Amino acid sequence: MDVTKAALAALNTAFNTAFNARLTGVETTFGRIAMTVKSTTKNQAYPKLSEIGPMREWIGERFIERLDSNAFVISNRKFEKTVSVPVDDIADDQIGMYARRCKRLRRCR
Repeated sequence: MDVTKAALAALNTAFNTAFNARLTGVETTFGRIAMTVKSTTKNQAYPKLSEIGPMREWIGERFIERLDSNAFVISNRKFEKTVSVPVDDIADDQIGMYARRCKRLRRCR
C-alpha cells in the first residue's frame, strides 16, 4: 500500500469505524446501579437524602420529620485513548491484524 495522505485518511476512517462498531454492540452494566445525569459544570453536586425513619401510627397531631440533605460531588474528567500504527505495517498492508485488536475491546467492556 502506498502511504499517501488519502490512504492514511481512509485508514483513519476505517479504524474509527471498527472501533465505534465494537462499542455500539456492547451491553453496559452501569444502568442497573446508576443513572445518567447531564452535567453542565466542572464539578457536579448530587443531593442525597438521609435515611427516612420508620412509619408510625397516626394518632393526634402530625409529626413532620425534617430531612437532612447531604451531597456528594463528582468532578468531571476527560478520557481518551490514542494509538499509533507503524508505517511499515501500513506500507506492507498488514493492517488487518489491528482490526482483530478492536475485537478484544468487546471482551474488555
